[in-house]
Amino acid sequence: MNDASTGKPDWQVALEHHEDLCAERYKGIDKRLDNIEKLQRVAIGGILASYFVMPAILVALLKFF
Repeated sequence: MNDASTGKPDWQVALEHHEDLCAERYKGIDKRLDNIEKLQRVAIGGILASYFVMPAILVALLKFF
């Protein structure tokens, strides 16, 4: 059967609708992945800072006491 308004087969209309839904879902997933990536960067930065920066600060402070 064909869709009366577009003249396209029903399966093609359904496929186009499915593709539109998938595109919207992908946008949401992409935003969440970006947020996860930002959190990873902050966590890695914090870990690296605690290993490299904090000991140097502690050594510098101990020299004053």
